[in-house]
Amino acid sequence: MKELIQQIALDAVGSAKPVRTLIGTVIQPPPALRVQIGDDLKRVYDAEFLIVAAHLAAREETVIMDGISRTITYSDQLKTGDTVMIAAQQGGQSFFILDKAVTYGA
Repeated sequence: MKELIQQIALDAVGSAKPVRTLIGTVIQPPPALRVQIGDDLKRVYDAEFLIVAAHLAAREETVIMDGISRTITYSDQLKTGDTVMIAAQQGGQSFFILDKAVTYGA
């Protein structure tokens, strides 16, 4: 029984695809989005490899407030120079832009 549990655990770890978190910089804004990961100029990815969280895209949403339907327009999308947090699946070629990142201090 102990061996079976050990094998199941090893199989689970072996099949898992760990996610790496990275920092990137927007070098070209949407719609032709391009992001550089880290300081490596060779690691620049075009929009086809990037999945952007919806809250970072320009969009309209309809909400109901006090029984009245209203449309809210969000226009704050990624801009050149923005620092972004990225999740990358190990060995994958797709990168998920989670959010903008800010730092305080030196």
